[in-house]
Amino acid sequence: MKTQWNEGDKIQCDITFSPITLSDAPGIPDGYIACIASTPGTDRHGHKVMAKAFDESIKAKGLGGPGGVQLLIGHDWNKVGGKISKLQTVNDNLLLEAQLYLDVGYVKDIHTVLKHNGGLNFSVGFTLEEFHFNDAMENEDDPWLIVTKGDLMEVSIVTFPSQKDAVMTFVKMA
Repeated sequence: MKTQWNEGDKIQCDITFSPITLSDAPGIPDGYIACIASTPGTDRHGHKVMAKAFDESIKAKGLGGPGGVQLLIGHDWNKVGGKISKLQTVNDNLLLEAQLYLDVGYVKDIHTVLKHNGGLNFSVGFTLEEFHFNDAMENEDDPWLIVTKGDLMEVSIVTFPSQKDAVMTFVKMA
């Protein structure tokens, strides 16, 4: 068995992500979350958002202020849920880290749900910029719409995501 890995080595693993709760994690405040916001897998609607499809948009908008990519609750543009601190493509997945605004009533409520439920899921809201249709679908799991570039507006905490792998990977609970 190989115990040392070199840059460029390809490793294939079957991994299931579950929320990690570290109540005594030093330096991480209560309400800190991390997740897989988007993956290049085919979602429940037959869409496939390719890796790095949002990278230009994230770089152009940033993560702060009224023009930046927002963390929302349930795609409700009136319910900002926190401040995104990191949003980047890593190994084809769009990863997010954020701090929930626990002093806001509806965010405090969703944080309570996260604690009792062991986390929730995520969904992205964006406008299409570059895409094509898949005319060569060979089975029902093939995507019919392939998104190569999108203008990312928001990432939302949701109960039922379109992309089944868009899950919370960490919830900090006091």
